[in-house]
Amino acid sequence: MADAPRDEPFPESLPESFFSGAPAPGPRVGDHALSVYAAALHPEALEVARERRLEGPGWSARAAVLRPFGHLIEVRRAREGAPPEAVTEVVCPAAVPLPQRGRVAHHPLALRAVLSLPGGLYAASFACQLEPDPEAYARLLRQILATPCRHGERMFLLRGHPENDGPRPFTLLDVDDTAGHLEAFVVHAFPADLAVVFHQASFGG
Repeated sequence: MADAPRDEPFPESLPESFFSGAPAPGPRVGDHALSVYAAALHPEALEVARERRLEGPGWSARAAVLRPFGHLIEVRRAREGAPPEAVTEVVCPAAVPLPQRGRVAHHPLALRAVLSLPGGLYAASFACQLEPDPEAYARLLRQILATPCRHGERMFLLRGHPENDGPRPFTLLDVDDTAGHLEAFVVHAFPADLAVVFHQASFGG
C-alpha cells in the first residue's frame, strides 16, 4: 500500500536521513505553473494548508501555502482618489482548473521569468535550479533550510510521509511587511526532479 501524503509544519530539526536518503517520489516541477491575476480569486478556488493575513497603510494581504502543492499571495490596495486594486499570484499544479478571467500572466514553473504590473502593484521573478546528483541536491537543501527568516514571518510545509528517508517535497514562504509594503520569498522543492524553484515578489513597493 502506498504511503498517504501528509502535510507537516517545519520541525525543529530534520533527521539526517532527510539529506542522505534517496529523493522521495512526488510532484514534478514540469507539472506546475505560476499564474498572476489582476483581481482577487474566490476564497474557495484553492485548498489552503497554512495562511497568514497582513495589513499595511492602504493595503491588505493574504499569503498561503496550498495543497496539494504551491502557494498563493493576494494583495488588495486602496488609494485615495483611485479605484481599489487587487493582484493575486498563484503557484499550483497546471491541471488545477483556475479561472481564465482576470489572468494576466501564466508561466511554466520549470522555466524562469520576470514579471510586473503597471502602477507598481506587483513585480516578481522566479527561476528553477536543477542539481546534477542527489548529493549536490542535499547540500542545496541544507543551505536553504539553515537560512533563517530575517524579517517578517515564515510558513513551512513539509509534504510526503514522515517515515520516508530522503528529501521530501516542501514549500517555504517568507513574508515581510517591515518596509510598509509586502515582500515575499518562496522556495518550492521538487526532489523527484532534483529541482528547487526560487521566487521573489514585491507587492505595492
